[in-house]
Amino acid sequence: MIIIGSYCLSTSASFANVTAFSQKIYRPILNNTERFSFELKTDYLKKLMATKTPNIELKDSYAYIVNENGKLAVNLVNSKGLPQNIEKKIKKIFLSKAKMVLPDDIPNWLGDHKYIKDKDGYSFYEDESGLLETSVIKVKAEENTFEIIEIRPTGEITTLYIYSVHNWSNGKLVLDRVRRTSSEGNQSTTVETQLLYKYVKGLGWLLHKLNTETSQEITSGVANDVIRKLSEHYEFVNYKIGSK
Repeated sequence: MIIIGSYCLSTSASFANVTAFSQKIYRPILNNTERFSFELKTDYLKKLMATKTPNIELKDSYAYIVNENGKLAVNLVNSKGLPQNIEKKIKKIFLSKAKMVLPDDIPNWLGDHKYIKDKDGYSFYEDESGLLETSVIKVKAEENTFEIIEIRPTGEITTLYIYSVHNWSNGKLVLDRVRRTSSEGNQSTTVETQLLYKYVKGLGWLLHKLNTETSQEITSGVANDVIRKLSEHYEFVNYKIGSK
């Protein structure tokens, strides 16, 4: 998910639509739980380390994630001996995936941007201070999708959130896929993320698997050349409320 900061928005019909869409989204019981934990497992990091730093062996590491009042903390297991900079990078990767457990309120994504206008189906929000990384945000809420376009001096980032109603979600929209495309100069990167859920006794339906496909392209005057493709798979297990 994209978090751009706390929001401070002018009242508008557009903001009302964004808020209405946010209220339709499924939120697990964990959203109302002060303290919970889970384990996040993947073999992607081990493969990545073997390629990038063959002199450093990463064992079958996984992360133990603790949430304290909405703040996630990452603790790596079996990471003894890793250089501090490598451990920091791995924790950052785990944290970005762990955040997918708790759906964010869509209005928060708009940050301190002020509503400007509606045009071509999009609502425009602008950074009047000129100090933020994203100068303009365009959003579009439809029946089962929510799109955010971030316009920056270096390029654009477009994120499409795709939802559906599941037979266990009580009519609420469940996030199924996220498609994120960023462009800078003649280079573009597309990340496709699939979310899968599982029933956990006493806790309901929670995020269970995260599958991500990333492709990077360079656009020339003739064709698009794919320069990198990679797959990542993460599993969320052993959810617990309270202490470990």
